[in-house]
Amino acid sequence: MEMTTAIHSLSALGQEHRLNIYRFLVRRGSKGATVGEIRRTVGLPGATLSHHLTQLRDAALLIATREGRSIRYHADDSAIRALNAFLARECCAEDPDRCGTTH
Repeated sequence: MEMTTAIHSLSALGQEHRLNIYRFLVRRGSKGATVGEIRRTVGLPGATLSHHLTQLRDAALLIATREGRSIRYHADDSAIRALNAFLARECCAEDPDRCGTTH
């Protein structure tokens, strides 16, 4: 993962409503949730929710799939794994014993 991608992802998650939306979708797993289900869970007005979903999607953290007249959102598992790997990449780089592993 590039630094700019990590910054974009962290910025998107650095807002309370977006983090709540993302965590909800992570819990939902492969089922994901429709916009209506997300709205009922997080309690945001439609326009506000749409703004936050767009921010998360633009940061490549969500996958949107059209189902007839609805859109179903899923957390992009590969994106969060890449972000976690990016954040952990330097873990114990200068002190391998701290992590109990050697690099």
